[in-house]
Amino acid sequence: MKQLLATFEVEGKRFSVFGAYSLETIKFDEKDFAYPEFYDLSSTTILDGKPKNYKPSGSTFDGRSYDITDMISGFISDQMFGEKVYKKIYLEDKLTDLVDQYRKNTVAVKGNDIATYILYGHNLDLYKLEIVTTEYMYYSADDSILMFNAKDCQLISDNYFAEIGLWDSMEAIKVGKEKILWGNLPME
Repeated sequence: MKQLLATFEVEGKRFSVFGAYSLETIKFDEKDFAYPEFYDLSSTTILDGKPKNYKPSGSTFDGRSYDITDMISGFISDQMFGEKVYKKIYLEDKLTDLVDQYRKNTVAVKGNDIATYILYGHNLDLYKLEIVTTEYMYYSADDSILMFNAKDCQLISDNYFAEIGLWDSMEAIKVGKEKILWGNLPME
């Protein structure tokens, strides 16, 4: 049954996402992790004080056109970092519980709690924290790497440039320009 899933603000604009979902489970590191599978999505924005149907525009780093799944997935991922990009107005109760479960599984780095596992991307894939340096945080899932700024948790890259960033960080660590705050250098 279609319902209001989320309402949030980003860049001063308010959006609502409606639809349905099921919670699925994936096993990783011998633990079960839940993630939502969304379907029948629609969205609205406020124009001239009234809700209007909204279709996202633009494209992702890999050239795929944005869609409503990207909107709700991006919002949920951002909630795992503590509202860095999106301002939460409303998140459906079970989705709030899901985000809270991920936010409970953290490591403390220089007084900040950093999520050990996050959901990210169009399909909310599961990523594991691999290394935190004085400059960056790196998460991985299979062959995919995410690179975040360590100071504000902003995504820097979710593609090949994240791999380059990781290799650059490894070199910077070796020469003392960057330091490891949590984790270990990956195998070369």
